[in-house]
Amino acid sequence: MSSARAAVAHNGALSVPLIFLLLMINTRSCLADDVAIPENTKINIQFQSPISGEESKTGDAFSAKTTSDAVIDGKIVLPKSLTIEGTVVNGAHNRASRSHFMLVVFNSIILSDGNKIPLAADLVARGGVVTLIRNLELVKIDSPVQFAGMVPPRALSMPDQTEMDIAKAQGFSSESIDRTLPLLARKNKSIYIGTGDSARIRLTKDLVIH
Repeated sequence: MSSARAAVAHNGALSVPLIFLLLMINTRSCLADDVAIPENTKINIQFQSPISGEESKTGDAFSAKTTSDAVIDGKIVLPKSLTIEGTVVNGAHNRASRSHFMLVVFNSIILSDGNKIPLAADLVARGGVVTLIRNLELVKIDSPVQFAGMVPPRALSMPDQTEMDIAKAQGFSSESIDRTLPLLARKNKSIYIGTGDSARIRLTKDLVIH
């Protein structure tokens, strides 16, 4: 029972200002329990469904799971085994440059209590390369980090307007697109992320857990 209700039950009736004050105290107490995992925090994940530059279509969903606990001030704020949901935006192949882009957009994370909260994150890249672990071996995918959130040269193929419209219909926002690191396949190579592949993602915006 809340303190406001308890006070009413004990005293029979309270003035409206006093009840309002007690409710404000309860609200602030709840807000104090919110946890904000800061931007740039890195989280280990494992993909639970495949993503293919050859077969995945814009709007296709994928999922992943966290594989380690996120700890702040000695407290686990994001446990392992949580489900992460995402969607693919697949660019068309560019025959002239023999390359194409793909966006792997992380949309939400499902907490232990079943609550789903928005997630803004992208795959961690170093030196323009995203590294996955597949069967204890390293798999590298190019990522032109200098083009993230920018319009790339015409020689490189980003999703066209039709694909962007499909993406918006699937719940994408311009912000999520701009914050997502593009993957790049060069010289007729194919982008592929397999079920069981491990990777790291980086929060591109504070993740607030209520």
